[in-house]
Amino acid sequence: MPESYDGTQSYALFITLPGYQGLYFQGVGENIRTEEFAFEAQEYNNRMIIAAPQMNDWGETSADQTIALTRWLLSAYNIDTSRVYIEGYSGGGETLSRVLDKAPELYTAAMMCVDTGSHTNTMHDSYTTIQCRHCTKRGIASRM
Repeated sequence: MPESYDGTQSYALFITLPGYQGLYFQGVGENIRTEEFAFEAQEYNNRMIIAAPQMNDWGETSADQTIALTRWLLSAYNIDTSRVYIEGYSGGGETLSRVLDKAPELYTAAMMCVDTGSHTNTMHDSYTTIQCRHCTKRGIASRM
């Protein structure tokens, strides 16, 4: 939670769904030590709440938990519903595809960073998949 948040002004929400290092057995917050998407997002908007849940799987359970977390955050905090962003890296991108199939109306924009060669591709046919072969720490968001 940003130190500046006091509930009087609406903030954007950025949810980052982790790859392998963000699964529950890796330790609390491990994914935000190695995946910088959320911190890069704050470079564009310093009035942003970041949520980095630890996931139980990359399937239906974590998709349902992500949707429940999003709805809870929207009800508990002053969040501008026109600025709700979600990103999924690796297996988190797989989960994100399930989230968007179930509740796309919750999110303003989504970014999936998925290697379609190493995961079961559950992405819906209407999504456009962009494969990045080389991504630097700051390069992804600056090209979006």
